[in-house]
Amino acid sequence: MTRARRLSVVMVITMLASFSALESQAPASRFVVIASDLHLGVGRSANGDWLPIEDFRWQEEFAAFLRAIDEAGKGTTDLVLNGDTFELWQSSTNDCRHRDARLGCTEKEALDRLNRVITAHAADLSALGTFARSGTNRVILVPGDHDAALLLPSVGARATAAFNAPGRVEVAARGYWLSADGAVYAEHGHQLPGDPYAFTSWPEPLVRVDGTLHVERSTGERVAQVVYNDVESRFPIVDNLAQEGAGLKYVAGADPASLSADAIQPLLMFFLARPTWQQFRLELDGGDVQPPEWDLDAARRSGPSLLVESLLPDDRFRPAVDSALKEGRLSFEPSTLTDAQLIAICDYRAALRRSRRRLERSMTQAPTTGRAPSECPRTPETRGSAFDYFWRSRDNLMVNRFDQVRSALTADMRSAQSIKVVAFGHTHLAAAPAPLARSSTTPVVLNSGAWQRTLTPFQIEGVMQDRGWTEGEVLRQLRPEDLPVCYGVIWIEPYEGDPKPRVRFWRAEGRWGTLPRDAAGISTACGGGGGPAA
Repeated sequence: MTRARRLSVVMVITMLASFSALESQAPASRFVVIASDLHLGVGRSANGDWLPIEDFRWQEEFAAFLRAIDEAGKGTTDLVLNGDTFELWQSSTNDCRHRDARLGCTEKEALDRLNRVITAHAADLSALGTFARSGTNRVILVPGDHDAALLLPSVGARATAAFNAPGRVEVAARGYWLSADGAVYAEHGHQLPGDPYAFTSWPEPLVRVDGTLHVERSTGERVAQVVYNDVESRFPIVDNLAQEGAGLKYVAGADPASLSADAIQPLLMFFLARPTWQQFRLELDGGDVQPPEWDLDAARRSGPSLLVESLLPDDRFRPAVDSALKEGRLSFEPSTLTDAQLIAICDYRAALRRSRRRLERSMTQAPTTGRAPSECPRTPETRGSAFDYFWRSRDNLMVNRFDQVRSALTADMRSAQSIKVVAFGHTHLAAAPAPLARSSTTPVVLNSGAWQRTLTPFQIEGVMQDRGWTEGEVLRQLRPEDLPVCYGVIWIEPYEGDPKPRVRFWRAEGRWGTLPRDAAGISTACGGGGGPAA
């Protein structure tokens, strides 16, 4: 055997041994970081300025973050980009417009959009590729609602190729990621029951018309994204609020004319379909009380006022809704809401009332201390403080989704029994680990927030108060670059027993913040960077 051939054989054996070691490696030796909602978009204009619809402007900070987690994991890191890595809804060109509102981009149109994003963010993808090639690191792209087109073969292949890290980057074609030991499950979060961004058939978010495949446009995209596209050039931080969609309420206060009369009711239903349960202290009451039973017939008889009164009296969207009700532009057909949806609205409304009356300042989405809303009518036998557990709908929401997850894993011939951690993104609002339901200890559910510079309404109210600004001034004056240097991730160190997830915030220059227990604590977790809102 020649020396060259011997070297070749040795190299092959070494490679096979390396791959074998990767496959057989104990799961406890892997370090997992889960980040969501980068929204790599269209980049800059021809004159070099960021386009208003570009949210990811953090090249140097992102590269430093990648170096930090590579070092923390010693080259054995699984980086799960848990949805909306690519912004494939917003575009600088007049594409993906079809007569049928359900139809989004065709495969070619989605590929064209992705190619523009790849060009605009070549440096960010290069940094990701460098990370992926280090040691045995891996990058997993879980499709989200904004980049569901990754599930189209040519789009997914183009995305993975852009990292220049063959074999180290993959698209989670089943719509989720499961760790090798089955303990950590990650999905974007848009498929939670009732979410307006959910697709009809996931993980095949496609509609075929006249022989052509299109990515489906969800209800949320049709309702909310149209408004974002119209107003973001004037209000640059409108979609930098956590939670996603909250910025539209500030638009209603800043410029009511921005929202057409026809948009009020769809937006109201959009907001009511996206309750922010993580703003509440879920551990209250210790399980000593039961949920009330709402008188659903009486609630339905109240008509459109049921929906209006489900907003806080000082909600930024309330004046527009009150006007629509007074002018007879709101309608309510009881059959459009199932009992479960109506119970969820009533539970959430009661939770808001309780928090307001107790002056709880832990809420990040309802930061003021105004008048409390009324409750939906209860059945007589469940009146009183013994029936004040209002998080049943949150429990049911998570349990129902996990039941769907179990079914999906069974269909994929994988086990759901070993799952200890369920990780979401999507809302742009971080949430600490909490039991799946009040009665369960595992798995725990948590949310990474967004790898974006964001503000909670609590922080926006602080800026407005400090500077004497109106809603319009805060939306017009602030730029994404002015917001705190604070990017949320889920952090799971190597483990031998159960994983111990936590939420951390990358603050650049090697600094990390932890998730606070109250809204004011965000200033500590996310301090030390940015401009006036830091």
